[in-house]
Amino acid sequence: MAGTWLMQLGSSVAVSLFTAKIVQFATNKVAGFNPSYASAFLASFLTLVIATLLGGLGAISGLGRSPLGMVLGLLATFLIGAALYGWLLRHPASGPIGMRKGVLVSLVQLGVVVVLLVVLMIIFTAFK
Repeated sequence: MAGTWLMQLGSSVAVSLFTAKIVQFATNKVAGFNPSYASAFLASFLTLVIATLLGGLGAISGLGRSPLGMVLGLLATFLIGAALYGWLLRHPASGPIGMRKGVLVSLVQLGVVVVLLVVLMIIFTAFK
């Protein structure tokens, strides 16, 4: 049990190290500034930890097995991540970017991740 949690924590750290750069890019496009890598990492990491906990709760309750439960879990994770981005990503002059820009950062991040996944799928299927 402890080994599983350590693996989840380790993978969350590894993914957050990568997604922090995407969050910096998205924040630059949405809010016009680059947040510190540390704040982008922290926001990404907390979002992944909360997503993992929500996924675990959905699996335990059985709600996560239904299509509606999956959609609700994804929506909750998206909104919690956007709120964390809005709260933790701070403009040097005006402070936190807020929920609205947090949602936009999350949408840009989602778009970048989807494009990267599509490119990777194309590359890996081309060499099959």
